[in-house]
Amino acid sequence: MPGLAEGYRRFSKLPGNPFAADLVNLKEFLLRGAEAVLHGSAYTANHRWTAACAPLAAVHSLWPDSRYLAKIEDYLADGIDCDEDGAGTRNEAQSTYGRQLGAYDHGRLLGPHRTA
Repeated sequence: MPGLAEGYRRFSKLPGNPFAADLVNLKEFLLRGAEAVLHGSAYTANHRWTAACAPLAAVHSLWPDSRYLAKIEDYLADGIDCDEDGAGTRNEAQSTYGRQLGAYDHGRLLGPHRTA
């Protein structure tokens, strides 16, 4: 969803937007996807970070919703599965990449916020 949200952001800024009708459908898809993430569960720390928090942060950056931030904060309160260097404790390159990309997206999309 983060990639689709970024596509929405870019295409919505086009002058005389030739994709206006498509953007209506994409917006509905993204908002429904965010609702699914809100009501679903992510069982591992890596999935909470990359499969739940990143999509919610991306959609929140377009259409702010306090429920998205609350879910993100709830998941992140469990901590992130990584060592002091940011590498996954299970030593999986893909997980480390996803976690680092998730951290970048969170900072870029949400800025320095904390609810606690």
